[in-house]
Amino acid sequence: MSFTFFDLAASVNSQWSAISFLQSKGLVKSLQICPACNIPMDLMPRTGRLPNIGYSWRCPNRNTRPSRCYIERSVLQGSMFSDCNIDIRNIICLMYEWACKSPINMTGERLGMAEQTVGRYFQDFRNICTWKLMQDPIRLGGPDRVIEIDESLFARAKYNHGHALHRPQQWVFAMFDTTCKQGYLRLVDQRNADTLIPIIQQVARPGSVIHSDEWAAYNALRNFPHPQPYRHYTVNHQHHYVDPVTHCTTNHVEAHWSRTKKIVKQQNGMKRTVIPTYLDQQMWYDRYRMDVSSGFLNLIVHISQRYPL
Repeated sequence: MSFTFFDLAASVNSQWSAISFLQSKGLVKSLQICPACNIPMDLMPRTGRLPNIGYSWRCPNRNTRPSRCYIERSVLQGSMFSDCNIDIRNIICLMYEWACKSPINMTGERLGMAEQTVGRYFQDFRNICTWKLMQDPIRLGGPDRVIEIDESLFARAKYNHGHALHRPQQWVFAMFDTTCKQGYLRLVDQRNADTLIPIIQQVARPGSVIHSDEWAAYNALRNFPHPQPYRHYTVNHQHHYVDPVTHCTTNHVEAHWSRTKKIVKQQNGMKRTVIPTYLDQQMWYDRYRMDVSSGFLNLIVHISQRYPL
């Protein structure tokens, strides 16, 4: 199923249609039972206390005398968006904009929302990515499949001056499967063999062909007992981009770097504590976002899995 922004806007052009959309995707409840009367509640217009949502669940015994029931529940209760304080239609638009990889400032301008609010929801979506990757960890490679590996400094001071000179270096280790076009990213404190080799063992399936540069830490890949789980080839970047004999290259993983760093640059810097969530987001995009529509629909599915009703 394919969505454009205009299709989506037309299908959720009212608060009622937005609620119906969220219900159809399993993101909010389609049925609410009154805890006091044990009967289904009615979804009724509510423009006073909850104008951003427009509707709330109310017990039908509200108008029954002599014992009236005044229990009322938010239509978003129990969902990921239970603390929502924005127009319910914008919840859906925010998910679509995130799937489009739209920058926070552009999304805020388009939806008429503060950048801080957009950033908070985008962080919630990145947390969904982290949860999903923990539920279904990434494994790359396999017999005769090539995995390119590399490490890169994620934050450096330009021209050797600036505030970044006084911060700890932030290295990220990357692995990229050239067959399925998926990557793996991990923030690391050191680039030694004791740090990098266990990550390779965790992610790379036995039989994989590992391509790397000649960083010394990777030499430990040759020290595994026979039969060795991996075939390891290196390229000397001082002489070649592609080794003329083994055809070893790291061009694909370096292109993967450029895509990841582009996202960071769009944020005009970020705190070290949130870098792992941006890496998880990039891995999620590689795995579940073939295009905007698939990214949007898979985000919805994973939110419903994370917050079952």
